[in-house]
Amino acid sequence: MVGSVINCKRCNKIFQKVTSNEHCPACIRLEEEEVTILYRRLQKSSADGGMTIDDLSTELEIPVETIERYYLEGKLTTGVMFLKTTCQGCGATIREIQRKGRFCVTCSEETANKAGVEVKHMQTIQKEEEAERRRQEQLQLLKKNQPTKTQPRKFGFSRSGS
Repeated sequence: MVGSVINCKRCNKIFQKVTSNEHCPACIRLEEEEVTILYRRLQKSSADGGMTIDDLSTELEIPVETIERYYLEGKLTTGVMFLKTTCQGCGATIREIQRKGRFCVTCSEETANKAGVEVKHMQTIQKEEEAERRRQEQLQLLKKNQPTKTQPRKFGFSRSGS
């Protein structure tokens, strides 16, 4: 409820809630600073192929749970390209481009296949959508070029009895 007095979820201080955020203004600033520091460090790690959450936590002294929360809330924006996480299926270290949610692509596809769900790669989906778009365009052209009942006959002959 906006305008109520609550305890901050991070530091437990009492504050008046004036937004939907459940953190006090001091903790909001602290989180913004942490996100900025994490983002910059992830960008610097791009030359090394990225960093794991554990490495970030150790180096920057930010709890693993906090980094994971920032990641899940989408606060690390494009910095996640350099964030290495652990696949919750097989335990492999994976980067953003190798990930589908909390799983690597292989585990994600295996799980989907076990469930009887067809998994399509983005390129396949794009090709199918392009083929469907072309098919729809061809159908529209055919409809446009078909003679209608209101069009006059080409040769001027009529079927009236003479």
